Amino acid sequence: MSQTGHNNISKIISISLAVLALILLLLYMQGSFVSKVAPGLSPQSSDSNPPKSQTALVELKQVGDILTWPGTVRSRTVANIAPRMTARILEIKVNAGDKVKKGDVIARLDEREIRAQENAALAALAGANAQANRAKDGYSSWAEGVGEKLERISLHEQWVVVIKPECHVNTKEIFLAKNLTRNSKSITIGDFIAGQHQNDCVEVVCQRYQPVKDALVVLSEFSEARLTGTGACVFAQFDSEDEAVNAYESLKNKWQVYLAKGLNESPLFSRLKAGKYIS
Repeated sequence: MSQTGHNNISKIISISLAVLALILLLLYMQGSFVSKVAPGLSPQSSDSNPPKSQTALVELKQVGDILTWPGTVRSRTVANIAPRMTARILEIKVNAGDKVKKGDVIARLDEREIRAQENAALAALAGANAQANRAKDGYSSWAEGVGEKLERISLHEQWVVVIKPECHVNTKEIFLAKNLTRNSKSITIGDFIAGQHQNDCVEVVCQRYQPVKDALVVLSEFSEARLTGTGACVFAQFDSEDEAVNAYESLKNKWQVYLAKGLNESPLFSRLKAGKYIS
């Protein structure tokens, strides 16, 4: 058999198989290969349990919509309350919405600062009174309390060098400092004359005001340096005028410095006595 005849037979067989597969597919789609149920009713099995049905009564109701909106409730009358003095609030004794009446305590303020202001005012008043008394009396005095109790005292008239640092020391701030010593033992006139003159403000002032600390250090090179009160100035005493002048000359080019002579009797009082204006 030739090669051409063999190819023709192969094509015929392939076409025949394809036609046969197509016929079988059409028969399957028509349900020729599925068993069919005879016409009529299918018998129901006796043990089947039909599901129980529930009956609901229909009622006519109105469903309300709930709408939420942000808002702020404000009172018709607003009263602003302010204390006469400014201070830190320690405690608030009422809540928003509470009813209060005249005389109720609604807050408690920190009174330490107010007390310090009061003490500073009393000290200033006592100092003014003391100056007035000294002007009237004209002699050196020993002061107690906050400066209102004066007793005449006679001191060795020494020379004094005073440095004014380039800063302002806040006395109120120093009095309110938590680390300020407040329980030092009081000294007597005899203790003071013997050389006891502790100033509890020195440590606090030096921590907060470097110019004052520097002035104490530089003046201590010549004599014992001390604060005037809370440190507005720094001073040192000298037994001789030459020693005081030497310290003054050494410091005057770098510091605002003063030189003075301590006196037991006011020069003004001496002049008034000399003019016989005071008996």
